Amino acid sequence: FLYGGWSPVDGYKTGIWHSADGLSWSKATITPPWVGREGQSVVSHNNRLFLIGGVNFDLRQEFNDVWVSDDGYAWSQLASTTPWALRYDQAVESWGGYLWLSGGVNLGGRSGHSDVWRSLDGLTWEKVSNNNIWGERHGHAMFGWRNHLWLVSGWNIAEDQGNRNIWYSVDGKNWQQSGTTTPWEGREDHAVNILNDKLVFFAGIF
Repeated sequence: FLYGGWSPVDGYKTGIWHSADGLSWSKATITPPWVGREGQSVVSHNNRLFLIGGVNFDLRQEFNDVWVSDDGYAWSQLASTTPWALRYDQAVESWGGYLWLSGGVNLGGRSGHSDVWRSLDGLTWEKVSNNNIWGERHGHAMFGWRNHLWLVSGWNIAEDQGNRNIWYSVDGKNWQQSGTTTPWEGREDHAVNILNDKLVFFAGIF
């Protein structure tokens, strides 16, 4: 499934696209109820899809809402607001029975977040940690792998440049930096996935 986003030609999108093989795509006839946005997170958790946060620059509007779907087509708003602040380009992962949310940036890109939140159901959230050692960042990758949560790269707001570092945690609260020297340049909006117990790192913005 592919949801929403922004096009330099047509602006903000709300459409739903789906594919059985990643090659041939069709657009769903259902129009989703959320406002067009970018920088949102979509993650599968407990056999449901969750769409979380984002921003619409045309409307000068950020979001801290949560939407949920049981089939990827019909969506309902689970929460119009959450206890974590408005933001976009956060990272969200389903790991250890919880939804985990970290980081993100505010409208304008001058300030951001270094917090971690978790939720069993996407409705009730608890703050796990704040002002983490990895600093305010957005556009980073977060995923669960080998019994840890991992953060990879992302944009360093304080230094206004991309990070190359990797951090890991067993509980989302206490973080350690990996000693690995990464070969890629610092960046944001990249993707990281796991294949055959190996991490695969894709693209991004410098």
